[in-house]
Amino acid sequence: MSIVRPYTEEEVAGILKKSEDVAVQGQGAATGHAEGLHELRAVGRNRQSTTVTALLNRATWQHKTTVSAFDGSQVEAVTRALNSGAGQATLTYLNNDVVAFVFATIILNPANLAMKYVRAETSFLEGMRITENFGISTGTVGAVSMKLIRVDRNSIHIRTAFPLLNAAASTCEITYSNGVDQRQTLPA
Repeated sequence: MSIVRPYTEEEVAGILKKSEDVAVQGQGAATGHAEGLHELRAVGRNRQSTTVTALLNRATWQHKTTVSAFDGSQVEAVTRALNSGAGQATLTYLNNDVVAFVFATIILNPANLAMKYVRAETSFLEGMRITENFGISTGTVGAVSMKLIRVDRNSIHIRTAFPLLNAAASTCEITYSNGVDQRQTLPA
């Protein structure tokens, strides 16, 4: 078996679960948080989720201009992204031994999957960053952004996976073990 293959929703749910609150070894390693920060209504057994209040708080505390979460659709969206032509191309890059990790944005057409997002304005006042004028909105997933790390020849770690309203193109940022980064436009 290889990491470059079609995935079922059951497999993706398992990968997300196994990646949550776990860090893998190597460059780009950090604790996985796809479920806990980017899914509002976890579908499936023992999955983690976040809240609308937590999304609003992240925009404030982390001074982010946009924070988003799937609304019960994370597993389906990630599965569709991985199984797309762009997703399989991303997994092909990740399958190279000299690649540390990839960060891919994959357009889903048509998605018809629910998401919620916070848009905020950040400004500076006397040298301090202020985040204000934010609110929660509902939308439809246009793309999925994911950071993927290969664990071994047959398995991947999903550090994060979050929805975007849209993206100009499907892209993949490849980080090699020597620290060099490369950006690729992916096929549709």
